[in-house]
Amino acid sequence: MYSKYFISFRGLAMVVSRTAILLFLAVAILSTYGCSPKKPEAPTWDTQWSLPLSSKTYSIQEIVDELGDENIIFDENGDPKFEITESIDTFQVGENLTVSGMDENFAEELGQVEIDAPQGESVETSLSEFLTVNLGVVPPAAFSFGSTLNPYNEFSWATIAEGKLYVLVANQLEVDLDTLTVSITDDSNGNLIGTILFSGGIPYGQTKIDSLDLAGKTIHNQLSTQSAGYTPGGVLLNLGPQKLTVTSSFSNQFRVSSASAKTPEITKDFSKQIESTDSTLITSASVQSGTIVITVENKTNLTSNISIIIPNLTDESGQLALSGTMGGGQTVSLSRDLAGYTIRPDGLSFPQIINTLVSASIQSSGDQYLEIDQFDSILVTSALSALSFYSVTGEIKPTQVEIDPTSREIEIPEGMDQAKLTGANMYLHFYNNSEIEADLNLVLSGNNAKSMPISGRIQGRTPGSTEPSLSTITVGPDQMSGFLDPAPTQIDITGNALFNPEIKNGTISQTDLIYGEIQISSPLAFSIKDTATVDLEIESQEISEDAPNFEEKLKYAIINADLDSHLPIGAEVTIYISTIGDSTMYTDPQAVVIGPMYLDPAPVDNDGMANGEASSSFVDSLTSAEAGIFNNKNIYIGKIVRLYTPDDGSGVTIRSSDYIRISASAFAEVRTGGN
Repeated sequence: MYSKYFISFRGLAMVVSRTAILLFLAVAILSTYGCSPKKPEAPTWDTQWSLPLSSKTYSIQEIVDELGDENIIFDENGDPKFEITESIDTFQVGENLTVSGMDENFAEELGQVEIDAPQGESVETSLSEFLTVNLGVVPPAAFSFGSTLNPYNEFSWATIAEGKLYVLVANQLEVDLDTLTVSITDDSNGNLIGTILFSGGIPYGQTKIDSLDLAGKTIHNQLSTQSAGYTPGGVLLNLGPQKLTVTSSFSNQFRVSSASAKTPEITKDFSKQIESTDSTLITSASVQSGTIVITVENKTNLTSNISIIIPNLTDESGQLALSGTMGGGQTVSLSRDLAGYTIRPDGLSFPQIINTLVSASIQSSGDQYLEIDQFDSILVTSALSALSFYSVTGEIKPTQVEIDPTSREIEIPEGMDQAKLTGANMYLHFYNNSEIEADLNLVLSGNNAKSMPISGRIQGRTPGSTEPSLSTITVGPDQMSGFLDPAPTQIDITGNALFNPEIKNGTISQTDLIYGEIQISSPLAFSIKDTATVDLEIESQEISEDAPNFEEKLKYAIINADLDSHLPIGAEVTIYISTIGDSTMYTDPQAVVIGPMYLDPAPVDNDGMANGEASSSFVDSLTSAEAGIFNNKNIYIGKIVRLYTPDDGSGVTIRSSDYIRISASAFAEVRTGGN
């Protein structure tokens, strides 16, 4: 606490002595006249009080900071310099991560179809039907007889690709057969399908079997057999039936190349490797946009369920899968929006592969005959559109990103038009949040009809780090002097960034970007030509609890202020005392305002630089109401400094050694006591 009191005890002693004498005399008089004494008056005294309000030196750095001109800064030695910093529009990869689309047509033929083989059939022919018997004796004779087989239910007609017709003959005639041939005929057209010769004949009681290869033969569903041979005859000794049994049957492996048949369920699995022709080698990429359309044309008469899997495209549910059903002769189009999918092609060299796996589950025709041909096919057309990616990992092709043409205003401080920026440097600071490096190509064009090309390599950030890399391109005074003569007030920026110019392996995403700023810096003194108002920091003071009540019998209250200036320009200072601790105190109607207090410019040398101090002292009295501000527990002191330009309007130079010092205190005297 800064409060202190000054009480006059000498005055108090005199008051007490005089009061005792007067009281003694009053008692004596009153005793004489029989009267009572009067009540004595209370003593009074004066209290003196003081409070320091501010005592601080403000350097030119602090004053300039309050001026708010961002182009006027100080170097590490405290020397002023002109510096401007302007941002450069961001180079963002955005939707430039793309690969070209690809189309592929491929087909799978139905091929040979395995159908159910017809059921076998046995035909028994008694001896008496084709041989003459005299008194139990069969004379030698040639014979021939035919049999029509029952129609087959499995097909109407068929061209056999693989299959055999087996003929089994059992001789129960009681006579030997020296020779026997069995011919197979197609009843629908009378064509001979084939003849089986049982060489060596078939002795009585024996059975022989032979086959006819049906490959390449077309047969209908009803056949006939024609049996012919020669018997040496013989005596019939048995009473049982004498017969010749001919059994025809088909092999279990029964395949057709074409047919009108009852078709079974058929599964055709086939695949196609689609080759990418894009120059980017993708290890993994997250798809932002793109579609795949797979058209399946059923060139068979069979209903088919189609299932397609592309294992190189996955999302959270797994591999991309498409399915559909189509009748014979129909076409189905299956499509999928690939946004959100991840693509991982096969292969780490060109061309990369996208696999398409197709499974056609062909339904059974049931009891219906359908025509089939081995050259019937299922045709698949896969169309993968151009893809745009959120991110790509791999050997990414060089990706060029254009910067939107940008204009930047260059605010030249007052007086700067007289400065020559012969020592200026330009620093282009670029931050790259991508792992991929980039080659930057810019053109800076000023409204002074000057232009300057700039190029350089921007390094990528360290993999695994979240901090963007910083690359700085420096343009020295030799190149800058021409561009800044005269200094432009506007700079236009155009150009591009080429990401991954050397096609290195890495990861790049849409959000990867390069951003930066242009900084032009030149050491110089600067000039102030306009009046400038500076709000200095607000200080606070705590009032002691035993401070006097300033609204009671105030004798006087004053503010003493001492001002010292090492500025080559004039200034005025206004002090605000308030119960509000922020900038609104300057508009607070209850605030106590001291000043303005004027300061002359400091003495200067021949170059207009201050080489001494200008000092002033001020005393301002307060009313009882104004002094009441000190009855609060806390008060706040604000200062506003207004800097004035010289009367002739010329600029003056301010240096790092310049300052202004403000010291202020409050003093008061209050009469305390009395009735």
